[in-house]
Amino acid sequence: MLRNWGETGLPGLADDLMAFIDQPEHFEESGDWYFSLVANDPERGAFTEQELRSIRDGLNKSFEEGDVSIEDWTLVWFLIATGVRPVQIARMKRRDVIVTNGPEGKEVTLLIPLAKGQQQVNKARWRRKAPSVLAEVLLRYLQLPQFASGEPGAPLFCVQSNEVSDRLRRVFRTVKTVSERLGGAPIPIFPYRFRYTLGTRAIQLGASDHEAARLLTHRSTRCVHYYRASLPTLQQPIADAIGPEMGFIARAFQGRLIGTLEEATRKGQPGAVIRDFAYLVGQKLGACGTNAECHQNAPRACLTCRKFEPLRTAPWEQLLGVLKEDLDAEEEDRIRLITQEQIDVVLEIIAECDSTPETTPWAA
Repeated sequence: MLRNWGETGLPGLADDLMAFIDQPEHFEESGDWYFSLVANDPERGAFTEQELRSIRDGLNKSFEEGDVSIEDWTLVWFLIATGVRPVQIARMKRRDVIVTNGPEGKEVTLLIPLAKGQQQVNKARWRRKAPSVLAEVLLRYLQLPQFASGEPGAPLFCVQSNEVSDRLRRVFRTVKTVSERLGGAPIPIFPYRFRYTLGTRAIQLGASDHEAARLLTHRSTRCVHYYRASLPTLQQPIADAIGPEMGFIARAFQGRLIGTLEEATRKGQPGAVIRDFAYLVGQKLGACGTNAECHQNAPRACLTCRKFEPLRTAPWEQLLGVLKEDLDAEEEDRIRLITQEQIDVVLEIIAECDSTPETTPWAA
């Protein structure tokens, strides 16, 4: 709002405030560049949960439709999951991705090169287990022909550090994203925003200063206090106030409503029907629209999947009550965020069902 105020030339802003809005970097503490992080800058700071979901969903959809290459898909997922700096991306080699057999299948360990340090800057690496989503992406990526020779010193990504931002801009000219807090505009995406998001989320979920520093590949905890200062607790009342008004902009439900199982993409196929045995005594909720192998927790994980085809006649009000009870009882922030997203999906499904009351069982 202040930026728009200044750009229109309207009176009322002090000269020093105008200078701050135009060039905030001049107000940084000497040697540190964390203003965008601490101020929760909507264009350069950490992403919100809604923005990160929009990025992930849009990226996966564009990749599935062939609009984004597997190289770019993997590069963006690497940034999302690790928050590494562009220079670290450029230094990654094939040998820095270690694949082993674990009790639940193949596991991926990353050797992340450090970006700062003395003498050993190009040699020092910290070991980190890859999150499961990134592991699946990397396993698929490493099947490309250029890795067939098994040359360990080959670059993992053929990109220089100064080219990462340009790659992101090119990718997200194709990938459609939307930001609630920017009024439905596309999300401005820069490499460091993924880093800010990873560090902030880790601290929100209880990471200590040392754990956060290690995650961000910092050699000391000196910079972690900036991440703590950025926690958006004070912005929550604003988010709560505008959330219902902005909800139409960024939809959590990405699937396709169906009236009967005969309308399902995989009608008649074994395993296509999705039921809830945990709380709804096996009642049908819908169908799965893909044959892809999936190990997610059905039916809850299905709610946020683009391939989910929910039945209009399913007991959505009953499931909504179960989810709300779980949300009230849950104390861990990470699980609360997941449950809230599932609640948002069910609310949108109910709203769509209500828009065509003649097909819903509660219309009578």
